[in-house]
Amino acid sequence: MTRKPVAAQWHRGVPEIVLAEGPAGPRARIAGTGIEVLEVIRTYKNTKCDLGRYAEAFHWLTPEQLRAALAYHHLYQDEIDTGLAEEDALDIEELKEFIAARRTAQART
Repeated sequence: MTRKPVAAQWHRGVPEIVLAEGPAGPRARIAGTGIEVLEVIRTYKNTKCDLGRYAEAFHWLTPEQLRAALAYHHLYQDEIDTGLAEEDALDIEELKEFIAARRTAQART
């Protein structure tokens, strides 16, 4: 069975988060921004979960958007933390190969 591409669907449980297709597969993003929740949470963790520094790092996002990313992380923590760990474990050449293979597979569907 072929999986249909996901095109900016509202994500389950957090209305400000959409699920959008990307080169590495469907990714949760903050609606209207294109910013992946994964990257927002990476920054949040890099600030040692300091809400002030987190807000400063994404000063162009609204408090509601920042809370939405945290809410999504709370609901899907294993998914996000696994994604972060997988990205940290990839080297750049493996990532390029993965994206190229994903694009080839998408072109076939």
